[in-house]
Amino acid sequence: MDKSYFDVKPKGRHAQVIAKPTADALMEFCRQEPEFEQAIEQSGKTFDDCLTEITKGIGGAISDLEVYSRAVKFYFPVAAVRFHMTIDLCGDNGAVDPPITQHKNEPMQLSLDSLLDF
Repeated sequence: MDKSYFDVKPKGRHAQVIAKPTADALMEFCRQEPEFEQAIEQSGKTFDDCLTEITKGIGGAISDLEVYSRAVKFYFPVAAVRFHMTIDLCGDNGAVDPPITQHKNEPMQLSLDSLLDF
C-alpha cells in the first residue's frame, strides 16, 4: 500500500488524534492480507472519508479496538479485527542474564474479544 494514500490533513480534533495510528494499523493489515489491500485500492474511498466515518458519533472517547474495527469495516464490511494481548508479570525489569526469577513462566494471555462479549 502506498503510504501517500494516508497523507491527509484530518478534519476535526478526533480525526487528527486517530489518523496516524489508524494509518499504521491499516498498513499493517494490508501487509497481513493482500485481499484487504486490494479492497482499499479498489474502493474509490479516501482515507479522509474513512476518518470521517470512524469519528461519527464517538463523543468524548473511543477505544483503539473500535477505531481499527470501524476503519476495516469502512473498506471491507464483512471483515473483523481480532486483538491478542499478553501480560508478562516479570516485565521489562532491566535485568540481563541471569533473570531475577529462576523459573520461566509463560505470560498470562488475555483476549480483548472475550472481555467485549458481554
